[in-house]
Amino acid sequence: MTHPARPEPRPEYRFGPFRYDCGQLGPSEGAATGFYPSGKLKICFLAGDQTVQGVPCMTAGFIGMFGDGARRDGGAQFYESGKLKSCTLARDYASHHRGDRFLQTP
Repeated sequence: MTHPARPEPRPEYRFGPFRYDCGQLGPSEGAATGFYPSGKLKICFLAGDQTVQGVPCMTAGFIGMFGDGARRDGGAQFYESGKLKSCTLARDYASHHRGDRFLQTP
């Protein structure tokens, strides 16, 4: 009896009260993430639209990880302190519009 293949669970990263669901390149490649030398999360290519520290961030998708998004600092980026540095907005937020790159200072 064969069982249907189950998808690998997506990596979750927790920092204090925050949890991020990062995309995965494939079972052998691992998560689409980057880390500081300290081991803290630097970048997470989101597996879907997510609210990150109150900011509506857009999924990276394939283009975000490998195409134009990667060249333009795609994904949700974090300061070493854990605070959100930037992301592409999934919907209008404050004076910014969906698709804009949101950037905040440390």
